[in-house]
Amino acid sequence: MTPQKSTLTPLGRFILDRRAELAMQQVELAQRIGVHATYLSTIETGGKTPSKVDFLERLAKGLELNGEEKEVLFAEARKSRRSITLPRNLPLTGYEVVDHLVGYLDGANEQQLAFLKTMLEGLKRMQRNDHLPAAGATSSLEEVKM
Repeated sequence: MTPQKSTLTPLGRFILDRRAELAMQQVELAQRIGVHATYLSTIETGGKTPSKVDFLERLAKGLELNGEEKEVLFAEARKSRRSITLPRNLPLTGYEVVDHLVGYLDGANEQQLAFLKTMLEGLKRMQRNDHLPAAGATSSLEEVKM
């Protein structure tokens, strides 16, 4: 039984799509990379997310990925993580933000998550470019209308 694509993690969706391109069964890929098919199934359906570089390297080889595709595989694995490690030097406010975010995510719908993702991507661009918000920019999330 093939899982619905909408319920897969980014990594699971990537593996499933690539296997389909190669017309490869899950069992064949599992054999190629030296794992049991049930373990691979658990990864595809999002039950586990491998974090070991060695496993991802074997997976890339088993899926016959080129360099660019391999980068995408690693990026999808990062997006699919079920746990994260916070930076050691994170200020107390950072812990509070993460706590609020986790509490918010539990009840958020797709539209709210998409909005949050867009907002965080904008903040990341600002951080990379070392830009300050423009004069008159919204100063709090409460002022943002969805």
